[in-house]
Amino acid sequence: MKKRYLIGLLYCIGIGVKAQNDCTTKLKQAQQTYELGRISEVPALLNECLKFGFDKTERIEAYKLLTLTYLYSNEQESAQKSMRNFLKLYPDYQINKIVDPPEFISLYESFRTNPVFQIAIQAGANRSFITETKRYSLDLIRDKKSLYTGDIAFQVGVGLEFAITKKLHISPSVLFVRSKHSYNHNILEYSTLNLIETQNRVEIPLLARYYFFNTKRKPYLLAGGSANLMVGATGIAVRQDVVDADNQRQVSGPSIDMTAQRSLLTYSAIGGAGIKFDNIIGRSDLMLEFRYQYGLANVTKTSARASNQELVYDYGYIDSDYNLHYASFTINYMMPYYKPKLLKKANKL
Repeated sequence: MKKRYLIGLLYCIGIGVKAQNDCTTKLKQAQQTYELGRISEVPALLNECLKFGFDKTERIEAYKLLTLTYLYSNEQESAQKSMRNFLKLYPDYQINKIVDPPEFISLYESFRTNPVFQIAIQAGANRSFITETKRYSLDLIRDKKSLYTGDIAFQVGVGLEFAITKKLHISPSVLFVRSKHSYNHNILEYSTLNLIETQNRVEIPLLARYYFFNTKRKPYLLAGGSANLMVGATGIAVRQDVVDADNQRQVSGPSIDMTAQRSLLTYSAIGGAGIKFDNIIGRSDLMLEFRYQYGLANVTKTSARASNQELVYDYGYIDSDYNLHYASFTINYMMPYYKPKLLKKANKL
């Protein structure tokens, strides 16, 4: 039984190879027929193999040859259909004005050949910066130095980019952003508190990118804004008390949920710069981007400032009002989505 299956499989493979070889021969024959001027014979040589038989490269060559054939036989609708099929297979085809006939160039230019949009996969690192707008504490703090220090975390997400003009693009995206910072404070001159807070947000930035050059390497500037949804905040606190010259006492415990003390929705302004590298992997582009995100809203939920009894009584901590900013470096892997479309009727030749 197995032997029969093997023989059948080998037979099918043999038929496929023979069909491939036959279609390769027909493509060469169609090219020679075209060059001899017998253009009416070309479609019959190609149509059957376009259904089954050509590999991708041969299909591209065949559709281009068909397009030229229909143009010269003044079959405009057939030429448009063939050009559309050609561009579906080879959407980033570049016109060669030395080789491509003017009729082919004119028809090509009547189609939308740029990507409809690009899909971006984003990943990178960020560092937080804190601006205290109003300080609160259980003791009197005379030191004007900030009690907050930013730390390094990460962000990942997906986005889209739409071309408004050749140089101006719009990009909405959705990001998962984790940020970290620490709070350090000497309480009543005998106790030291260290609190490391981690915040998780879903951010929805909308950016405008302006590309300076239409080249393989495109430097750009960006500006925009973001709405930020807090989905979680936790803190790990350690309080070190000095009992006397020889003895110290430490108060610590598991992570503390601080989500209820954080504003659910905040907003940010964004500025930055980057460089885009075209066709790094096939048709896909790579972007290296630096952003600075400036927080415009208080992260502390003022009505819940002292609501966490554990933080207040065990650690002597109460939230100040502050805005959260961060600088980030992001790598964007950009995949184009093409949909060739006839923008205007090609002129009859």
